[in-house]
Amino acid sequence: MVRIISLLTLLSLTACAGSTAWYETHPQKQVVEVNSLKWIVVPREGENRYDVLRNGLTVWEDAIQKKKDQIQAVETATGCRVVESEYIPSTFILQTHVEC
Repeated sequence: MVRIISLLTLLSLTACAGSTAWYETHPQKQVVEVNSLKWIVVPREGENRYDVLRNGLTVWEDAIQKKKDQIQAVETATGCRVVESEYIPSTFILQTHVEC
């Protein structure tokens, strides 16, 4: 039983690391600085959709400010206005839809 739990933990950590690596190596990524923090903005499948995540690790005390910073990063990178967003807690990614 302990082996199974250890294996599942390892697989979930590997999946998270793999996901972040995909964003960091994406050929269309843009790195935007907002409030002295760097954000990775990557286009998603579909028109006018972007993901944004923090480049590096940070402990967040203010979730509202974090979302504002993420939205500002997308708007800076795209030159468009974010009209819809959804935060994915398991990956720390904000998925956005913009209008230009």
